Amino acid sequence: TGITVTPPTKQEYVVGQEMDLTGGKITATYNDGSVVENIPMTEDMITGYEKTSRGEQIITVTYEGKTTTFIVEVIAKVVTEITITPPTKQEYVVGQEMDLTGGKITAIYNDGDVDENILITENMVYGYNKDQLGVQTITVVYEGKSATFTVNVIAKVVTGITVTPPTKLEYVEGQSLDLTGGKITATYNDGSVVENIPMTLAMVSGYDKTQLGEQIITVTYEGKTATFTVNVIAKVVTGITVTPPTKQEYVVGQ
Repeated sequence: TGITVTPPTKQEYVVGQEMDLTGGKITATYNDGSVVENIPMTEDMITGYEKTSRGEQIITVTYEGKTTTFIVEVIAKVVTEITITPPTKQEYVVGQEMDLTGGKITAIYNDGDVDENILITENMVYGYNKDQLGVQTITVVYEGKSATFTVNVIAKVVTGITVTPPTKLEYVEGQSLDLTGGKITATYNDGSVVENIPMTLAMVSGYDKTQLGEQIITVTYEGKTATFTVNVIAKVVTGITVTPPTKQEYVVGQ
């Protein structure tokens, strides 16, 4: 003659989810006054649920020709939390742009779905200053949720040098070093290369103009060193000329 229901435990759904009747029970009252409780609620008793329509929905339960209702709500599918796999590159030289290669987002949704391997893009990233040295906290925002990782911005420094030796590599003892033609090529920690840096006396050490033989000359630039070799040879006569004496005419016997 009539029914009442204990609604299912789950009464809020994310768009696209099927109805879950777990916990739903019917109590039936009969015309002899008897009451039967805890009749399981089944799908064939239910009408009115539309999993693609957001908002409150009135669900009708029909049992033995009698009906009653309960309410569920269908809400949008949204991200509830994100985690990130930071980009491969986490150390930068001042002035370098951020490289997001390898950066991924894992998004967890309110229906329990997990979407992995969402690529991190530039429009998701905040907080990077390429001109500021030190550790920086980078914020990634996706669908209104955020997570962070850190990068380190370091100074631009020389990592190595090579030299083009000066044109003059052989000296006579006593001669000063001549650096004409000597050049330095510097490689930096951001991968850049600067060529044709002039070699100066302040950069070189190891030359002794009084010592005969080969000498290894060390060139130092921005804390990095390279070498070239010179040879110091003895000072020797290579030729003579004469100024004749004033008296160039003589009488026999003089």
